[in-house]
Amino acid sequence: MHDSQLDWITSHGATLQELYLDDCPIIYEVMVEEKDTERTLLEKDQYKVHPRVAGDSRYACYDKRWVDYLRAFDAKLPHLQHFRFGHCPTWWHNESTPFEEEGKITIGFHDESYMTYCEGYGPSQYMQSLIWDVEDEEEENGISYEYESRVKPSEEDIAALEGLLKKMGQEVSLDQDGRNASPPSLYD
Repeated sequence: MHDSQLDWITSHGATLQELYLDDCPIIYEVMVEEKDTERTLLEKDQYKVHPRVAGDSRYACYDKRWVDYLRAFDAKLPHLQHFRFGHCPTWWHNESTPFEEEGKITIGFHDESYMTYCEGYGPSQYMQSLIWDVEDEEEENGISYEYESRVKPSEEDIAALEGLLKKMGQEVSLDQDGRNASPPSLYD
């Protein structure tokens, strides 16, 4: 929701040669209770009242997308020689830590490349889109839920990933959704 992670990564531009981002989403929208706004990474004034947010919850959004991060890596990490961004399919399968499996990260976007955070919803508060409470007299509690459409990787996101990889000689075939068109076998 802010640039501190990006700034920290790019601050290592003089020395960083490898970067692995396994299951790393951009959280583009957040909904938290007003009492919890002081316990987050965002400043309290970054949270706003939103007409679709019920009760005393507050809303914040982040306008950066993967294209912005990938272009920053390209411009500010001149010594980067190896980059993997995506999902490691063997991570849970082999009960290994991600640091032992980083070379097996399947490069490409996935369903959780963009996520939201909805405090109070479960089983996980991290979701693909926000859930809005909608008054509904037909429901027992008077409320039904409406899901907004989720953010998907854009053509610019995909082009930025392909460009960064190509610059390092790591060509990969991505489909129109930015997914790896030929993911490796679990046992490669």
